[in-house]
Amino acid sequence: MIPMPRLGHYIEHADSLPGGGAYTHFCEPDEMAEFWEALMRKRMLAGFSGGSPFPRKAMLKLVPPGKGMAMDEAAVRAMIADWNVEGRKYPYAWLRVERGGDDESPLSKQELDSVCAQLQTNGVVPGAIGDMLRRGDEAFLLADTREQEALAKAFSALGLSSRPAAHFDPETCAQDTHQSLSIPRLDAAVARAFRIGREEAKKAVVKGFVAVNLRIVRDASRAVEAGDVLHHLLSGAALISDVQKAKAADRHRLLVRIPSSAKILVRG
Repeated sequence: MIPMPRLGHYIEHADSLPGGGAYTHFCEPDEMAEFWEALMRKRMLAGFSGGSPFPRKAMLKLVPPGKGMAMDEAAVRAMIADWNVEGRKYPYAWLRVERGGDDESPLSKQELDSVCAQLQTNGVVPGAIGDMLRRGDEAFLLADTREQEALAKAFSALGLSSRPAAHFDPETCAQDTHQSLSIPRLDAAVARAFRIGREEAKKAVVKGFVAVNLRIVRDASRAVEAGDVLHHLLSGAALISDVQKAKAADRHRLLVRIPSSAKILVRG
């Protein structure tokens, strides 16, 4: 596993990167933004995946300079959209999180909100933990399979258990909403998607609390497009499935897909 702080080392000393490439841990949007330009310039990024259509973290596949891809925004959106196929190559898996022993009662919202932080307290590195999604009373955690032993020990210490959710579909954890905007700009879309005030949304963007397609964006006036994944670091993620001009003058209709677990559970 490549620790995220060492990404800069691999960019400067590419000879230390294995010839066949390597996978990072789960990366946050601010980490992605910090190294993105260099990865594009040196063409060291072979791909990335966050395990769902609306990822808030992602693993990167790094390769020696010149062997990677040059990605524009359309290519980034396409890779996110292709998560189900792309993700089969990555060392992660969705786990169903439950109580241990004979207790079959569902975990409460408060318990679920603290799971990721408690895993870290019990020795799991932050980068081993991807997103957590809810579906009714069920909870699913995306985890780095290279950290299985540490995860198993930590779950046991917490009185919890985890098992592979082989047929889990993240799409079943989301709901569609329709939003109407005069201008489909980023701050307006963030305000509607996460039910916060327009000024609050604008400040969040300018201060670096909002990511678009896994990278921090500070331009509140940026237009959102179909396929964009918005990520408010304190509120959650949302996928802009469609953007259309409405019949009413100066209005746009957005189809937004929001995971049921709208709140961020942990910041790695």
